[in-house]
Amino acid sequence: LYIRPTSIAYWFYRLRHCIEMDLTNLDTSRCTNMNYAFAYVGYSVFTGEAVPYLDLSMFDTSEVTTMEYMFNHVYGAKVIDISSWEVASTVNTHDLFSYCDLTETIYASNEFEIPATVSYGFFNSCYNLVGGSGTAWADHLEDGNTSKFARIDGGSSAPGYFTAKA
Repeated sequence: LYIRPTSIAYWFYRLRHCIEMDLTNLDTSRCTNMNYAFAYVGYSVFTGEAVPYLDLSMFDTSEVTTMEYMFNHVYGAKVIDISSWEVASTVNTHDLFSYCDLTETIYASNEFEIPATVSYGFFNSCYNLVGGSGTAWADHLEDGNTSKFARIDGGSSAPGYFTAKA
């Protein structure tokens, strides 16, 4: 039995004390809205309980138009896997990964291309984030446009904060 919602906005918002998630029966192929879906997941990370590997690679995101604050303040998830996501229909990714303080790796694919209109907040305060070729997150961008790093890390010639999944 599959769950086929048209929106998962706020579904897991502030989910505390969660150490694993089984989302295999969640069919997101009809979803258009994923705003705040995983915001503040693991909020009680000080207890030592949090989802260490947030695997969302099975999500079909081809119809999603808005992902605003989807991973805002995700605590404890050292790895976020969005390696199969295709976001051609997505127009709003404001603060998608903002304040993912403990996240070290985000697996993505070359198919993850955000809209050219995105210019603010994409990776705000992701202090521990490092791309696959070693590009470390830095809060030194004068224009605040961290979205330009929403790509597979190509090293110094094409820095990015995503890691290709082998």
